Amino acid sequence: MYLYHYNQLKYLLSKKEIKLFLQERHYPTNCLHATLGRLKCNLMSDSFPHEIGIFLGYP
Repeated sequence: MYLYHYNQLKYLLSKKEIKLFLQERHYPTNCLHATLGRLKCNLMSDSFPHEIGIFLGYP
């Protein structure tokens, strides 16, 4: 289960450096729902998505 504050996460993911980082990893960055959907797919894959730290608020 992943709980988040919608506005805070949306603000965080809108930062230029984070947006570019996620785009390099093939995340859609124009829609929060789509971005989270990609994270979910990555979590279900064989390799661990190290970018999860962004979504958890780690620097």
